[in-house]
Amino acid sequence: MELSCVLIELKSGSLEKVQEWANFILANEEEAIATLAHEKVTIESFFLIDIGGVDYLIGYMRAPSMSHAQEAVKTSVSQIDQVHKAFKKETWLGGKEATLLFDLSRIGNEQSLA
Repeated sequence: MELSCVLIELKSGSLEKVQEWANFILANEEEAIATLAHEKVTIESFFLIDIGGVDYLIGYMRAPSMSHAQEAVKTSVSQIDQVHKAFKKETWLGGKEATLLFDLSRIGNEQSLA
């Protein structure tokens, strides 16, 4: 299983768009879960945090192959993926990938879930 955790700096004044994006994903949860299945992603989570007056997202994802997940998104025609791509373009300044120190899971054969 591969993991990704990234800290994403948001453009100033993006909080309203962040909330709209999160509301859209939650309102279309069934389609969002279907896109995760297509990408073979088992978990995708986003958190919002303010550090010193600057807004950031923390994104966390688990998948058997991050490269497969990224390729699936590139060719996706899903409304969820289109909204997510537009959101990134409108609000993200850049990101830093976190370094994994350890990963513990109680799920014995998580790859079979993908």
